[in-house]
Amino acid sequence: MESAKVSTVMQASRRLVPTSAANSVKDVLKTLSENNFVSLPIFKFPENKFMGFVDCLDIACFLVDIATKSNAGKTDAPKSTSLKTDDMETIWKRTREFGEAPIGQLVDYSNRRHQHVVISTEAPLAELVGLMTAGAHRVIAEEPGKGMDGTTLVTQSDVLRWLAADTNRVPGRERTARQLGWCDPERPVVTVKETAPAIEALQRMKEWGVAAVAIVN
Repeated sequence: MESAKVSTVMQASRRLVPTSAANSVKDVLKTLSENNFVSLPIFKFPENKFMGFVDCLDIACFLVDIATKSNAGKTDAPKSTSLKTDDMETIWKRTREFGEAPIGQLVDYSNRRHQHVVISTEAPLAELVGLMTAGAHRVIAEEPGKGMDGTTLVTQSDVLRWLAADTNRVPGRERTARQLGWCDPERPVVTVKETAPAIEALQRMKEWGVAAVAIVN
């Protein structure tokens, strides 16, 4: 692993789908669904400036804020917590506000670290692993001198797939996941009851800053 570079773990078949910051949330949701993606890199065009990623948690947090806001000045509806008491006009206005918002507003909306990480494809793989250990789920890898044509998305799964292909590559493989610091015994598993409204699950995701919750009965 010491001699490996970022380019070693890159997936040649993966398409980078640059998304304009001016695109609507509705359009981005369609792109995520059609490509089975969980995140998209957002760029400011025509400058080709990388702004950061928007992922499912950013969109979920934005949805919670829109769905539970009082909409002061628009309706007399109180702050909602379950959506069960909202009138149809309020629901329609909130839906439009959510769907038509420019996706550039949602970059780093969930306030997590390392949302704007860019690394060279020639950088040591250990540098990439360090960034991911610190909290980055995905990074933009740029091939020097090639601009957008040499830009690729690299994820934690890419690194794990490369390590799994040959366990001799795993440093400290004789130690447990806890000893390697891969899990935090003090961090609780965030759950929601199977009978809870969907908005409650989204609120829990926003509260804890997680991209998924466990459903329990």
